[in-house]
Amino acid sequence: MNSAAKVFSRRICGETTALYAAMVLCHAASPALLVVALYGISRHCKTPAEVLIGTLAAAAASIGLTACGLLLGGLAELRRR
Repeated sequence: MNSAAKVFSRRICGETTALYAAMVLCHAASPALLVVALYGISRHCKTPAEVLIGTLAAAAASIGLTACGLLLGGLAELRRR
């Protein structure tokens, strides 16, 4: 158990590099999520209310991912200094 804890506690890269990688992933996942969600909404939603709620939820999730990416980018800049 102790050796497993040592293996999983090792760092692969620096903290700033990890923050930049997370920022890029958030910015890449945001439009992908929006496209996939809108495609699913167009295929499965029957009423206009379902389309509206689904579109608003997809837009909110996409904006949330973008905001997380921006926060991670700012945190990476602060850690770099």
